[in-house]
Amino acid sequence: MNNRRDVVFISHANPEDDDFATWLAIRLARAGYRVWCDKTSLLAGETFWNDIEAAIRDKTAKFIYVLTRVSNTKGGPRKELHLALNVGRTEQLKDFVVPVAVDELPARDFNIHLAELNVLSFRPSWARGLARLLEKLELDGVPKDPRFSPAAVADWWRSHNSARAGIIERSSELLSNWFRIVQLPSRIFTHQVGDARPNLDVRPHAASQQGPMICSFAERLGLDASVQALELQAFLERGIEHVADSAQAHRILVRLIVSAWQRLMSQMGLPLFRLSGRRCAGVFVKDLVPNDTLPVSVPGTRTTHRSIIGYKTIGPPDKRHKRYWHYGVSATVVHRPSLALSIRPHVFFSDDGTTLWESDKRVQRARRSQCKNWWNDDWRDRLLATMRWLARGASHIEVPVADNAKILVESRPVSFESPVSYVHRKLSADELHPDDDDDEDPEDVGSELGGSHDPVSG
Repeated sequence: MNNRRDVVFISHANPEDDDFATWLAIRLARAGYRVWCDKTSLLAGETFWNDIEAAIRDKTAKFIYVLTRVSNTKGGPRKELHLALNVGRTEQLKDFVVPVAVDELPARDFNIHLAELNVLSFRPSWARGLARLLEKLELDGVPKDPRFSPAAVADWWRSHNSARAGIIERSSELLSNWFRIVQLPSRIFTHQVGDARPNLDVRPHAASQQGPMICSFAERLGLDASVQALELQAFLERGIEHVADSAQAHRILVRLIVSAWQRLMSQMGLPLFRLSGRRCAGVFVKDLVPNDTLPVSVPGTRTTHRSIIGYKTIGPPDKRHKRYWHYGVSATVVHRPSLALSIRPHVFFSDDGTTLWESDKRVQRARRSQCKNWWNDDWRDRLLATMRWLARGASHIEVPVADNAKILVESRPVSFESPVSYVHRKLSADELHPDDDDDEDPEDVGSELGGSHDPVSG
């Protein structure tokens, strides 16, 4: 029998503080501590003592008191706290009781018994509070138990949370971030330029150079070159002899589509921000659209508006300033199950609503902070609103590729039918990202029509 004090005991208000207590127990167990809380018991599979009082008196190394507005006045937690304070004094255990403040309870209203204790704050970030608590446990030499580990937590989770928990036997429609390309020009033109390397960015239409030839949907590019017309389907199937095979022909098509898409965004007034590789994102800037908002209508819901630019006032009191965020989108091409644009959302930042930051590190940090509480319906609605705006409210987006040719892209995304749905519970940002203070924007997003926090990527 283990007679040493090696248990980290979590006391909290039940059921009001269950979510936080469960989260904290899991994080401490992952760190190797023999933790107990009434929502998890002992995660390593042991049977805990029926006599909680004896456990606090004889087994507990640290008594973690989850301090909230409820636990501060509720009888059960207060009794456990009173017992723990007596044990700490009687046994002369230094910092035996560790209060952790979770909500906005003012310090002036703390239980009088906590007046002389050092309260660890988990406000505004659970992650930072956890880091301080782990540092405290390490500093005070609280023993660890090898049975408590990430693997033990995973086993406990699987045994206590069925894979079907929360599933509803009801079909649901899921939206992807794919938008079908339903029309391409029937012909493509090759412009024989030999060894010349003209600047294609200044040409009137999208073009792609492959060896001695430039391919475009436009017959006229203002080049001194011989021009040949090819049927697009034949070009994709056979390529061009001695210049491009079928695989290269498909890559040329992708480059032409993406280039034409980026030109459309520029024509619509969206500045292009260069991403990795050749991709560029079109970014909304201040006053491009009325009130910096776009209307969005999701089937089954009323039409609403979403901001595509906003700001947050940050900095110390003597240096407060606005940090603007900007929504933007980029596109790649997918071939299966059908030819489509995969539209990816991004968030950028500026100090004035116009001039975007260039520093990747600075942008990443700000994005994590700004988008921490954006749920999947936030991303979904902005994507739908942007595509509707690019389509000028129509069912298709017209992407010009030549004087008399265009690509048509559906303004509504590809949807999928799921045979089941699930109960939605919006988690806090700290529940979703306990190891990080912030969150990045997703590369691919999708969501159920009703909105959820779980992405279904296309």
